[in-house]
Amino acid sequence: MKKRSTRFPVGILAATLLMAACGPAQIAVVVQLEDAEGAPAQLDDIEVRLLPYDRDAIFDSLTALASTPRPEPTEDQRAARDARIQAQDEWLGAQDRWNTLRDTVKKLTDELAELNPAMNTYRRIHAEYTRMERELARVDRAQGSLFERFDSLDRATSAEAQMLEALQVEWADEAFRDIGSVIDAKVEASGLAEAADTTGAKADGVALFEVPPGTYWVHARHRRTQDELYWNVMVTVARGENEAVVLDESTAEVREIF
Repeated sequence: MKKRSTRFPVGILAATLLMAACGPAQIAVVVQLEDAEGAPAQLDDIEVRLLPYDRDAIFDSLTALASTPRPEPTEDQRAARDARIQAQDEWLGAQDRWNTLRDTVKKLTDELAELNPAMNTYRRIHAEYTRMERELARVDRAQGSLFERFDSLDRATSAEAQMLEALQVEWADEAFRDIGSVIDAKVEASGLAEAADTTGAKADGVALFEVPPGTYWVHARHRRTQDELYWNVMVTVARGENEAVVLDESTAEVREIF
């Protein structure tokens, strides 16, 4: 998945709309998250759907009518998942520290190669090199044990996660067996149609839609390492109007992944 680090203000979205305006209404959608430095970055290759119905309302209604509740993880399963995530974070942190130390040791080695061992500068850098090399060895040992802990927790939780997923799929097959006909009725009643585009397919970082005026829900998902961002944002466009929609973490529902 491509991530663009360029800032993407709503003004640029508006310019994109004006350049492509040729239908009764235009909607431009950008999926925008913060990068490692905290700056806005839009994501390409995100499928965005424009729906003439509220999918959440449909699923909530069918869930309420289901004969049994949706299977959910137990408190023990949640605790095990949290422990696995923490173990993974600690292991990845040790990896990052090891990479930094390795680069530092290499840099110091290169500096020492250019110096006379009799120089005070050489002795000072060599002392730093020795300290960094020992730290590198310590982190290397810790990295191995941290990975073993994460791997053990991951294997222990994966079987239960697969069982839970199977139960949820079985439940959904029954609870949502009429979803197709319900959606068809909603689409027919709206007099509109579904539409789909991918961010970056028609314009950099943007999903573009040319649609009849009306009320739509902008639906998209973005899966991260430990969770999923889910969007279902309502937007209304009148004839001759254009609308810019930014999907970011503040407008997303964060869904846990087991």
